[in-house]
Amino acid sequence: MNDRPVQRSPFTISARQSFLQSFSSFLVTETILTFALLAFVPAAFGQAPPPGGDILTKDLSLDLGQLKSHFKPIFEEFGEHSKTKIEVVAGPEAVEMRNGRVAGKQWIATSGDYRFKLTIEDATGAKLEQLVRRLEKLPSSYLSACVAVSDKGEDGVAIYADLGGARAHGGKGYINLVPHADALVIAHEAGHTLEQVARELDSEVLDHWEEAIKEDEISVSDYGDTVRHEDLAEFAMVYAVCLDAGPKYLAELKKLSPKRFEFWARILNPYSAEALRKTLDPFYKQHIVADGLVVAGSEKVSLYALGEAGYLAKKMLANRPDLLRDLCEKRKMFVAVMAYCELQTDLPDCRNMSLWWAYRARGLGSRPVSCAEENLLDLKGDPYKGENIFIHEFAHGIHGVLGEEFNVRLRELYDEAKQSGRF
Repeated sequence: MNDRPVQRSPFTISARQSFLQSFSSFLVTETILTFALLAFVPAAFGQAPPPGGDILTKDLSLDLGQLKSHFKPIFEEFGEHSKTKIEVVAGPEAVEMRNGRVAGKQWIATSGDYRFKLTIEDATGAKLEQLVRRLEKLPSSYLSACVAVSDKGEDGVAIYADLGGARAHGGKGYINLVPHADALVIAHEAGHTLEQVARELDSEVLDHWEEAIKEDEISVSDYGDTVRHEDLAEFAMVYAVCLDAGPKYLAELKKLSPKRFEFWARILNPYSAEALRKTLDPFYKQHIVADGLVVAGSEKVSLYALGEAGYLAKKMLANRPDLLRDLCEKRKMFVAVMAYCELQTDLPDCRNMSLWWAYRARGLGSRPVSCAEENLLDLKGDPYKGENIFIHEFAHGIHGVLGEEFNVRLRELYDEAKQSGRF
């Protein structure tokens, strides 16, 4: 790699005009892989089985019937293990409720970072305390559905005297219940709400869910069999029950219905660059977000360097936004930029590495993908003059989400290039 394959961005141009610090070269030159994507990337991205005991069903060849009936013994215990706590912080306020413009009372409640509305129609005689107790049976992550229905003009989680014979309705902007609707019903309706929230980002959510149904080859319930969005909501309820019951039940559900399990987990816990940033070590004092990818560094790093890394990442995957999304959502990838005066082992994720790495490396391709300020900005003293280390290391990260089919194709192209003398 003799020249940077991407045109210099405004970040580099501005930085070279204003960035006057020099860099003392103290590094041993790294051997750069010309064929970057061929490099080895650890394949073990799967999660270890959760603790909590043996898997319940050993032989999947047994007739398991439906997921809901399979886990029926633990349905009656739903909420017994929940640690969700809700605090009512404001209200009641007299309101005209959205459905039918009936009179009701509204409260504001919080649970952790969640803030949402609770509304009860006056004619029901229902008690706020009963609604709160039912919501507290839900796993805390399901309360994101309560937030999703609590925008301006919405009722939040609402109790109505009558819903035309139904126990509940859930969707974008509403979770409506009759007074006797229990926590299981709320979990089902939360599934509808979160599915519709997810559809705002991906209009093909239900198409993907239908594919998961076919691949899993197991029914959730008779009601779920009627239509795919009801299958999703029924699975959301079963997932909530297993999540509350403990790791071994959740592992069993994953084993029985792996595709639904994975897809629902993504809907329930969607990727957020801001949420990822909050999990980073306090070492990272500044950051930017490039199409969802967090690029972070200490206070010593030039913002121009962060901008350059983000610019290059977007250029590299301009034609494959799906890969950038997978990097962020599935691997929770971020980029760490070292200041010219920092070492590889100064990064929190590399502190346990030996001093050999401190003097040998100015970038690695695992998680996080790391690179150095002086190389990004082409500063004086950069030991890799004319080569862009970020492109090399980010290629490792891309390689990690491409799958085995790509590796086979890459090996074939590499062997062909070697044999023909092109490489």
